[in-house]
Amino acid sequence: MINNEPMYPGAKDPKEKQKQHPNLKASGAEYNIVTNMPLASAGTSSTVPSSSDTSFRRPVREFNILTNKYHDRHEDRFEQEAAQAKRLAAQKYFKTRAFDPIRITYTDEGREKEFLARRQKEEQEHGKDRVLLLPPREQFSEGRVYNILNQHVINPAKLDAMHEKDQRALNKMQKTAFEKRMHKTPQVIVRTGGFQM
Repeated sequence: MINNEPMYPGAKDPKEKQKQHPNLKASGAEYNIVTNMPLASAGTSSTVPSSSDTSFRRPVREFNILTNKYHDRHEDRFEQEAAQAKRLAAQKYFKTRAFDPIRITYTDEGREKEFLARRQKEEQEHGKDRVLLLPPREQFSEGRVYNILNQHVINPAKLDAMHEKDQRALNKMQKTAFEKRMHKTPQVIVRTGGFQM
């Protein structure tokens, strides 16, 4: 069992406050720490209290959070606050979004014109790069290079590459005839170090 009584009679309670010595000062400073005046004149106050009537009431807030209303001119202030909130929300919305989903256009006229021009250009080129994904045999086929019916050239670069490829095959066949002709002609070495025919 716990009790807070002293264990033996006459014992001092350790919770009692210690008494301060009468000769000791509460502060080691040579002045009154509250008024910053010397200790000799601490008892006599030379300051005159101000005669101005100061109210120590808390300032009243403009908006009452319990009734959710302003104290004065509630309707006007509420309408102004709602209009300002709407304007701020519109600014934030259009800062992050440049597209109007209702009109299906960009909000900026210049950006809308640029988009329409780019889309028209893409419509003209749409599907032409699809041929590059086909295998080479299909890319260089006659139907892709020129129109078979009227011989109108569709892709001149591919047509030239196709003719060059065919010419290489013909040159391989004529290789032996060319080498025989080269062996028959005499070659003279010029002093510059090169061959001359």
